[in-house]
Amino acid sequence: MIQKIKQRKDKMSKAGTNKNKVVCFGNKVVEKNTREYFMRRENNNLAVKKCRKKLEEVQRKREERMRKLLNENKLLSVTVDSLSKELHVLKEVILGMNPGNKLPADIEAMFFEIE
Repeated sequence: MIQKIKQRKDKMSKAGTNKNKVVCFGNKVVEKNTREYFMRRENNNLAVKKCRKKLEEVQRKREERMRKLLNENKLLSVTVDSLSKELHVLKEVILGMNPGNKLPADIEAMFFEIE
């Protein structure tokens, strides 16, 4: 890795001895304002646009999934509340039917498991 950095600096210093400025594209040193430079800039610009578009799409999908999960969570919370109320009503009905106002052991055990 260090050797590659040294090689790159050597290439830049050798290329920079003439009047033109140089830039690096990966491992390649290119003089500015040349056809190769503009081609590489264009390719880089296209790659950046593609990458940003892909990131936006990934973010959009995440947000959509989050909205779906939040809606599902709300529906499940409503269902849990409804079932809890129904359980409470059924428990009261069973207690009202039983003269001693005590639940049978098997039903009481079932309620403790649920709650």
